Amino acid sequence: MSLIAPLINERFLIRIFKYWEGRSDREWVNNYHASCVEDTTIGALESIGEAIANFEQELHDTRVTFTRYVVSTYLPDSDPYDGNEFFVRGLSFVGVREPGLLGDILPLTDVRFVRFLPAMGRSSNLAYRGSIYEGEVNAASGEREFDDVSTQAALVDAAFSGHLADYVGGGTADIHLASGSVALRPIVAVESFKPGHVPTKHKYFDVGPTAPGPGDP
Repeated sequence: MSLIAPLINERFLIRIFKYWEGRSDREWVNNYHASCVEDTTIGALESIGEAIANFEQELHDTRVTFTRYVVSTYLPDSDPYDGNEFFVRGLSFVGVREPGLLGDILPLTDVRFVRFLPAMGRSSNLAYRGSIYEGEVNAASGEREFDDVSTQAALVDAAFSGHLADYVGGGTADIHLASGSVALRPIVAVESFKPGHVPTKHKYFDVGPTAPGPGDP
């Protein structure tokens, strides 16, 4: 299996790297899984990588910088090294959200959960740091919750419709997002979930130059 000529049902891991302004030494990453629904090309893998990055851009503050995405085979990184099993593409943009009247950004340990739903089985809940402002949440129930659930749903829906719709469910692209489980389960919907907490000492937080992570040379 390689990235040179992806075949139907082959699976890939896509990782989006970013950092908070002034802290390029402490990147974090979000992982996505995708599968081919028909034979395809490396260009299609580049397209879904860019689409995911653009989706994330819509959810993040302008002080979050996106640096690159890595696409690799679903298998563990090759040892010995095989350059056909991953590629890296640079990114050079920032998030688009600004606090306005919503107060400042919450700490990076406060995250926005977005739910990626397969047709059957457990969903994948991705946590986005640098995405929630003080004025968007309350803790009336004893834990953080969104003040206006419909506004948050609309934010995620717009980002999804603008960038990921072709890669989910009955989408028109030849690569679709999939569950990260062993069984192949294509994602059929993406929806806003809830605010939450993820510590900085987390396997997907500090992946800077000293800890590049899977697929990153």
